[in-house]
Amino acid sequence: MTENYENLYLPDKLWQLQLGDDDEAANWWFSHLVQSDIVRAAFHGIATGTSAGMKNISQTDALRVPIPTPPVRERAAIGKTFQIWDRAIDRLDALVAALERRQRGLMQRLLSVEERFPEFEGDPDWQPVPFGKLFRVASKKEAQIQKSEYAEEGAHPVVDQGQDLVVARTNHLPTVDALPVVVFGDHTREIKWIDFPFVIGADGTKLFYAQPGVDLRFAYHLLLNTPISNLGYSRHMKRLKSKRFLLPPSLAEQRRIADVLDAGDRAIAARQAERDALARQQRGLMQRLLTGRVRLPASP
Repeated sequence: MTENYENLYLPDKLWQLQLGDDDEAANWWFSHLVQSDIVRAAFHGIATGTSAGMKNISQTDALRVPIPTPPVRERAAIGKTFQIWDRAIDRLDALVAALERRQRGLMQRLLSVEERFPEFEGDPDWQPVPFGKLFRVASKKEAQIQKSEYAEEGAHPVVDQGQDLVVARTNHLPTVDALPVVVFGDHTREIKWIDFPFVIGADGTKLFYAQPGVDLRFAYHLLLNTPISNLGYSRHMKRLKSKRFLLPPSLAEQRRIADVLDAGDRAIAARQAERDALARQQRGLMQRLLTGRVRLPASP
């Protein structure tokens, strides 16, 4: 932790560890060390208890765990390296968060007609329409595969109502090739844009296509901006079908809005990919530095 928090409550299983070196960079080295695979594996080996969710380690046993320790000045050099990487990742996290806030605000303004592009200001007003005027729901229940048929490897992706875009692989032939399509999780309320052939996963995966006069990409953004109350693991389609949606009568205006929101999504995805690549590089570097496979010149 790098700062104090007012009214912070901590669990009784938490320890405060302090190095003999009173050096911020060395402490940064140590914080990454205890998160590394080699030390986590050692702690796992001495943990006791029968509960998978809560294991115990005594302080005596923890302090006996052997850890690879470079000379003091090299610890500082490794810590400074990790500081640079962590701060770069933090900056990208902050940038992604700022882009997401901007995208949410833009989506709210454009899809509620709070703002309208100048070229469409003289067009007819947006009209509230029911769900059935926006989407056509395709029935593919007979083509779904069960979770027991999911695999880590296979020729084709599996898409279901879970959070991940692709949840598994399978050698079943794709059951959805009319693309693109919006996937909605009846139980989870997850909303996905899918533009590649896939196999439908377990129960609760709904497929939405646009009705005539509706741009599917616009309808997808409209759906993302629609609050759907959480009913737990109940079905949410009934709640969704009871809603009304503001729809521009012009396909041109729908596509103009979708293009702007798509550009915002691409900007977020690009920065997120940059952040993830940096984090992967850091993890690889961390393992090499903390095990001594790569040595750094000691800090002066």
